Amino acid sequence: QRLEESPELLKHGPEAVLAAAREVLADVQVEGRDPQAEKVAPKSDFNSVIQGWTEWQKLNGRRTWERNRRQYELHVKKTLGSKGVSTITKQDVAVLLDKISSRAGGKAANRTQALISAALSWAADEGFIDANPVYRLRRRAAETPRERKVSEGEIRAIWRGTLNQSAQI
Repeated sequence: QRLEESPELLKHGPEAVLAAAREVLADVQVEGRDPQAEKVAPKSDFNSVIQGWTEWQKLNGRRTWERNRRQYELHVKKTLGSKGVSTITKQDVAVLLDKISSRAGGKAANRTQALISAALSWAADEGFIDANPVYRLRRRAAETPRERKVSEGEIRAIWRGTLNQSAQI
């Protein structure tokens, strides 16, 4: 029984609160329950971690949460989704990334690695696992920044826009 559920306990002083806490502890010990494990249980598999992580992203205004969920559904869920989050190893992820790399390319594997690592870092921050097993896992492909050249039409549009702006000032 929680204090919020029975404010009348507070009226009887700290001794009554302590006695109630001892009763709850005795019940837990007799039943053999582990309250801490009950807290962690809802997020024990990787599907649940992804659910919690993307909800956290959504609530914190991260615009990538939908793309992350789609990428998870496409590349990760079938292999790691039902696996216990505390049992995921670096080797599990490396094998998955190698498969993705051969099937969809190295950059897709790199994006998937970033997604898995971010979700597991969140799980570690929230106390569901002790450490992120993907930490320092090598990337599957070298990334090169793309080069883009501005076309003549784009340059004209920029000049026109700046000329129009300066005329209004």
